[in-house]
Amino acid sequence: MKRIGLALIIILLSIPMIILTSCGDDNPPITITPDPEPEPIPTESTVAQIIESLGGATALNELITMSYTASSKTYEYEEAEPIQSNPILTADAHYTITTELTNRKVRTDFDLIDVSYPVGFSSTGATKIINYQTGSQSGRYSVVSFYFGAVGPAPLLSNRIEADLKNYAMSNPLELVKRYLLSNTDVDVETVNNKLSIPTLVDNLNIELSIDLETHLPTQAAVKESDFIHGDVDFTVEYKSWAQSGTIMYPKTIEHIYNGDKLKEELIEDVITNPQLESTHFNV
Repeated sequence: MKRIGLALIIILLSIPMIILTSCGDDNPPITITPDPEPEPIPTESTVAQIIESLGGATALNELITMSYTASSKTYEYEEAEPIQSNPILTADAHYTITTELTNRKVRTDFDLIDVSYPVGFSSTGATKIINYQTGSQSGRYSVVSFYFGAVGPAPLLSNRIEADLKNYAMSNPLELVKRYLLSNTDVDVETVNNKLSIPTLVDNLNIELSIDLETHLPTQAAVKESDFIHGDVDFTVEYKSWAQSGTIMYPKTIEHIYNGDKLKEELIEDVITNPQLESTHFNV
C-alpha cells in the first residue's frame, strides 16, 4: 500500500510539469520588437504643394487672363461721436474685374456704386482701367463726377496706380504665386515660417503670403504700410473661404484689414479663366 501511495504522489506531482512542458511546446517565446520611429511631421509647405493646391502647374501656367464679379462693402473708422459708432459703412458696390495676370493690366467695370458716407449718391456705372504705368477712370465714380458731371475719362496718378495694383494682387493669390514663379523656378523650396515672400517694386519690401500647412492654400497676404500717424502698420488681405472654378481654386470671401481694422469685404463669384477679351479691353 505504501508503494501504491508513493507512486500516486509521484504521478500527481508530475502532472504540472507535463502541462508546463506542453504549453511551452505550443507557445514559443514572444519576441518584442520596438515600434518604428514615427515619420517627422512636416512644418513647412513646398512651393510645389502650393501650386498643386491652387490647381496644378499646368492650370497655373495656362492661366493668362481671368475675370470675376465681386460684391463689396467698405468701412471707415472715425473719432467717437454721440450718434455714430465704428465701423461706419461707407459704400456698397458690385463690379466685374478682368485682368491679365503678372502684366499690370486690370480693368474694373462697376454695375453699382452706392455711397452712404460722408456724402450719399448712387451710380449705375463707372470704369477704372490700369495698363502698366497708365490708368484712367470714367463715369459717375465720385461726388465730383456725380454732382458736377465730370464723367469723362480722367487720368490716375502714379501713386494711385501702384496702390491699386498692389491691392488687386494681394486680393488674388493666383497672381501672387505666378509673380513668385517669374523669378523662382525651384518648386521644391520650402516656405519660411509657412510664408512665401513675393517681391514688390520697392527694394526690401515683400508681400508675405501665409500658407495653411494642411491644405497648402494661402490664408492671407500681408505687407508693411507707411502711415503718417501710426508709423509702419500691417495691411493684410485675408482669404476666408475657397471655391473651385474649372481646374483652379480661388478665394470666395476676402477681407482687407488695415492696422487691425476691417476696411473692405468682398464676395467673389462667376470666375472665368482665360475669357475672350477685345484687343482694346485694357486701353486707357
